[in-house]
Amino acid sequence: MADLPAWDSSALASHPVFEALAPVVKDLRLKLGKISDFGPKIGHMGLGLPTIDALQRYLNSLISKPKSGCGIDIKIIEQKSTQRRSRSEKCDEGWEGNYQLRLFLKGELFTRAQSYHDLFNLLVHIQFPLSKAGLNARHFLCIDESAQFPWKAKVGQNRGAEQDLLTHLDEGGVLVVSENFELLQLLQDRQWHKLFVEKRVDLLKHMKFFVFGHAIYEDVLKGHQTPHGLGVALHAPNGFFKRSLTEQLHWADQILSDVIAARESFKAVSCCFPVPLLGYPGWSLENNDESYYSNSVYFR
Repeated sequence: MADLPAWDSSALASHPVFEALAPVVKDLRLKLGKISDFGPKIGHMGLGLPTIDALQRYLNSLISKPKSGCGIDIKIIEQKSTQRRSRSEKCDEGWEGNYQLRLFLKGELFTRAQSYHDLFNLLVHIQFPLSKAGLNARHFLCIDESAQFPWKAKVGQNRGAEQDLLTHLDEGGVLVVSENFELLQLLQDRQWHKLFVEKRVDLLKHMKFFVFGHAIYEDVLKGHQTPHGLGVALHAPNGFFKRSLTEQLHWADQILSDVIAARESFKAVSCCFPVPLLGYPGWSLENNDESYYSNSVYFR
């Protein structure tokens, strides 16, 4: 697996897997132009990513700002990942050391400098604000219902099935948007050859994958050869893919947020299905060859 590449907004915006983030990446390229807006591209961790200060200025420039689960505008808080703290210091920090609680109650988003993982998390907040806010709200409810007040930084070592679903969706979710029920059913039934080969033309016309989970983006950049996502099926109206990408993403965000809000019906990982991402036409250079889908390790 290759090392992470230095930041290149043009390459990222044109990468098919990154289609859902392309509008934000292009906007970042327009608004961040100074050398000081980016970290160094040499030495250890020299990825040249936008700095924390530059990202906060970008957030401030947005007309519609991403919000926490209780409606507070998000503010970036740099997480000093290399800073060592004693056990007593961590205990003293209390609930403010908990990522989801702090985001919900204060709108503060822990973010590590020069971290692709955390940068992608922020970009997904910007592109899918309703869904990310919904996830944060449900995490808060889970913690509030199960943890004794006053909350601690670590409110429990073992998360339940509901939080397991929310975390997997946040890190590895894929929105499978389709105008065609048959294509969705083939994907859910793992009929890989029929979907990706026999129905390839129909798939390209009537189905899209939008990556929601920020960890997937990092895996693809690292050159992961078998990335899977946790699929959420979103049935789109006829003519959906004739809309602009901005309209498609806005619709997907609204519908996914409705799915997340349905706590009684969307409550375990079993509500979703595995998605072999690189099976989508064009998402891998190799998948133009039918034999690509014979890989039983990846298409299992």
